[in-house]
Order: sequence, then structure tokens, then C-alpha cells
Amino acid sequence: MEVPGSWGFTGVILIRTCLEYTCNASLKLIKNMIMDSFIIYYISQRMNSIGFTRFVYEPIMVIMPEGQQEYVIEGVNEYYYLTSRVLAAGIEIEADNNYFKADESYVNLDYSRFQEFTGQIKIKTPGGKIAIEFIRVIPQITITTDQP
Repeated sequence: MEVPGSWGFTGVILIRTCLEYTCNASLKLIKNMIMDSFIIYYISQRMNSIGFTRFVYEPIMVIMPEGQQEYVIEGVNEYYYLTSRVLAAGIEIEADNNYFKADESYVNLDYSRFQEFTGQIKIKTPGGKIAIEFIRVIPQITITTDQP
């Protein structure tokens, strides 16, 4: 028997839905934090493996307006890491060291969407306004002299 004004069965469903939403949001946040930690660790490890113990990095966003179909980044002596969580199908990124073309499954990727580009980087889009996120890494060269 339901008491008038009580939550009743509908209230339980509503509360359960809110809790599920909160849990899913927390899991997504945790997943993003793990991915962010992985990216920073990977960049550090990658720079060390190619001989750069010192480097700086910064987030970069490339915004291409409606109608612009190509954009070039002069990334010589720099490394660009694709970090966009969403990327429209058909976008191509071509560089001296890598070629990547996004398809419909891009949003379902985790670690595979993290790509490295260096040198001249060409971004091609089939059309429409797009925004692409990268982390730009600039190695710092240490010059030492062996004079007493």
C-alpha cells in the first residue's frame, strides 16, 4: 500500500537513475584522469627515449572555420600529440612521421586515438568547422662545455 505524498516506486526509479548517472560521471572522470596521466607519462618516456631529458609542453587547439579544408602546422623540432576526445570522421592528419585518418569509431578509442606527429603537419577535413586538440612538446637542448 502506497502512502499519498511518499516517493513510492517512481521515486526509487528516479533516485536509482540519478545514482547511476553520478556513478557513470565519476567513472568517466576517473577514466579521463587515468588517460591524462598516461599522456603525460608517455610524453616524458618518449622524449627520454629519443634523447631529450628536458622539454616543455602546452595545449594547442587548431580551429578550422567552415569552408577551410586544409591547415598546415610547421612542427619542425616539435612534437604534437593528438588528444581530442571527439574527432569528425574523414579528418586526416599527415606528418613527416605519421598518417592518421579518423573514422566513425574514433570516439570509442582510448589509447589508440593518442597519436604523435612531427615536422610539417597537414590537417585535412572534408568540410565544416572543426576543433582539434594537441599537446605541443618542445624539446630543450642543453649545451654543455667540457672546459675546466
